[in-house]
Amino acid sequence: MGVQQSEQQLSSFKSEIEVLQKQWELDRKEIEQATEREQEKLQEQVTKHNEIISGILIKLQSSEQALYGWLNKNKTGWEASIGKVFSEAVLFNEQLAPRQSGAPNTSFYGIELNLDEVNISVKTLAEY
Repeated sequence: MGVQQSEQQLSSFKSEIEVLQKQWELDRKEIEQATEREQEKLQEQVTKHNEIISGILIKLQSSEQALYGWLNKNKTGWEASIGKVFSEAVLFNEQLAPRQSGAPNTSFYGIELNLDEVNISVKTLAEY
């Protein structure tokens, strides 16, 4: 093998090394970008789940002062009756001031509530 042939082979090896290094760099960047995208997605999921957990913790902390706590103390089995018609927003509302009532025209399941703080509007048939 001559010097010239060895130099050509060496040059070929150097070129091959450069190509492999460039390919490796491209692959590395692609993997880093994919990893960053995956981390962003995971972080979004963590944030979403943390918001859900915070909402649950707020409900748990306020449950004793809310309609939910009052029902637990005063209406055995409420989950199977009145609990089916109240939204969580109503159940965990602390402004309802629930109390037992015997007046059928002003109570719901025998419970009188201060509905001034319930921000739910009901449409009339004409509005539909």
